[in-house]
Amino acid sequence: MLLGRKQKNPIKIVDKGVIEWKYTTCGYCSTGCSIEVGLNGDGKAVASRGAAAADVNRGKLCLKGIFEHELFYSANRGRVPLVRNRYHEPFQETGWDAALDKTASEIQRIQGIYGRDAFAIVSTGQIMTEEFYTLGKLARGVLGTNNHDGNTTLCMSSTVSGYKRSFGSDGPPGCYDDFEHTECLLAIGSNLPEQHPIIFWRLREALEKRKFPVIVVDPRVTMFAQMADMHLPVTPGTGLVLEGVGLVFHARAMQRQSSEGAASHYEQGTTFGKTYWLRNGLLAAGALTVPGLAFSDASGWAGLAGWIVAALLVYFASIIGRALFYVLVIPTTMPGAFFWRNRGFQEHARETGLADMPQVGVVPGAH
Repeated sequence: MLLGRKQKNPIKIVDKGVIEWKYTTCGYCSTGCSIEVGLNGDGKAVASRGAAAADVNRGKLCLKGIFEHELFYSANRGRVPLVRNRYHEPFQETGWDAALDKTASEIQRIQGIYGRDAFAIVSTGQIMTEEFYTLGKLARGVLGTNNHDGNTTLCMSSTVSGYKRSFGSDGPPGCYDDFEHTECLLAIGSNLPEQHPIIFWRLREALEKRKFPVIVVDPRVTMFAQMADMHLPVTPGTGLVLEGVGLVFHARAMQRQSSEGAASHYEQGTTFGKTYWLRNGLLAAGALTVPGLAFSDASGWAGLAGWIVAALLVYFASIIGRALFYVLVIPTTMPGAFFWRNRGFQEHARETGLADMPQVGVVPGAH
């Protein structure tokens, strides 16, 4: 043994006198871990542990979660209301009744002078869904203001817009179970081992069962980059170029697959095949109309009408093309794509009849 020691000291777990465990949710990051806080005989939180029955963390916690009970008694935790009459004055401790009266009188003063919508509420992104709902009722039903928003919207507005346009949902459509089904994981700017240890544990567990390539795109040589099969240390600011090049090559492959798949549908006499040729016909008509208008003598209302018709032909062709992309291309070219494993999309497919269409369906076994 090291330094001449002949035996190890046994591991001792300190008995903190827990007599009751209270179920709650970790409030640090958005992984969604369920925890149990242990209370002693005085009702004081003295321990934390992962909830074994929770499917997200499955009894495990990261370092922050293990010591989350210490937040109740941290030195800088707010315990009493603080108030000040002018912004340059220091805060003074006060009672809850006095603080609530002060808040109510100031809200009434502001709304009395400038109107109800002059008062706004910006909430944190760390509260639960039920608390968001209650705060919304308080803002619109009690205070009568229409200006209520949360940090969740402010910091995620561009992301939500991208999700809606790409997948039709305002949230990330993937789920942790996708680790067990994916054929390749591409992580852009993510350092899972340090940022989200529990998700990283789920990934490592999936890799132990079935090996698949992990690609990390990050200028830094992070812990995640060191364990990846491929690390792309791109220059900061060039990530969009990398994604754009990948999309170009992938779109070309999908375009070829789309043509082959649609042709086979047409041979079978299905609606999809006919829709495919309708889309091509509209595109051709729009393409022929544009040069015809450019070299014609049409002007005034006649010329304007021609351009409108050409634009509408191309517009409707693009809509049909996008529909064919989701119906024909994705199920055949990307069967392991994460957004096909989303429960919300599966329910939408069943409700709209999409899942009953020929050669269209949702990959089974994900949920």
